[in-house]
Amino acid sequence: MIDSRVTTTQLRIAEQARAIRERADDAVDLARGYANHAALAWATVRNRPGFGWPPEVRDLVSQAKGMLMERYDVGADDALALLKRLSDESKIPIAEVSRRLANRQRQVHRSRPIDHGKTNAGPRSLAHLSKDSAERRQMIREATRC
Repeated sequence: MIDSRVTTTQLRIAEQARAIRERADDAVDLARGYANHAALAWATVRNRPGFGWPPEVRDLVSQAKGMLMERYDVGADDALALLKRLSDESKIPIAEVSRRLANRQRQVHRSRPIDHGKTNAGPRSLAHLSKDSAERRQMIREATRC
């Protein structure tokens, strides 16, 4: 009688151990899936432009991008590429190039007389929109020189 109880108990323990191992294998498979997903997400985020920049640098670059996009009628990616290229060619960090561009724009706005409706100034010239990208890049270089 004791032998049959021991055998039954051993069988139950072995059955429970097998079930635990199966659940553990499932948990390991699930964890591997999450790890792969997390690695892909991290690689995607890490490769985004400006990921490692401090917030104040991202703000400066975003401001400069917006100015370039408006002034030269280019997209966000093109504006960032132009900023990077200008930074590389001038060997000046992109944050400094962006700061100079923003400061120069502020100076231009401060030096303009305020139009109180007394002049017959026509609409802003849109001739710069028809220029090709090489001319746009040259204009950007000239605008960011100190």
